[in-house]
Amino acid sequence: MKKTGQRTKVIYCGPTIPFVAKEGTAYQDGDIPKGLMEAGESCSAIPALIVKVEDYAETRKMLQKSGSAESIIYEKAKEYIQKGVKQYGL
Repeated sequence: MKKTGQRTKVIYCGPTIPFVAKEGTAYQDGDIPKGLMEAGESCSAIPALIVKVEDYAETRKMLQKSGSAESIIYEKAKEYIQKGVKQYGL
């Protein structure tokens, strides 16, 4: 049970977003970078790739499984990010 005032650590499991977030970076749930939150508003796959620390190992395992929901979401996020990289020349 979560205690009042206690924050949860989360990890971003998605592809690196240049100048915004690196894959595998841990955050306190209230301290997710503004740029990552904005990317999540534009691409619904990105928030799905921010997981609790205790779910990280299982998520990584599922990302390796072709056709899993996690790998499909990862690919959608990757396409979105690559489109932005090409558009802005990052």
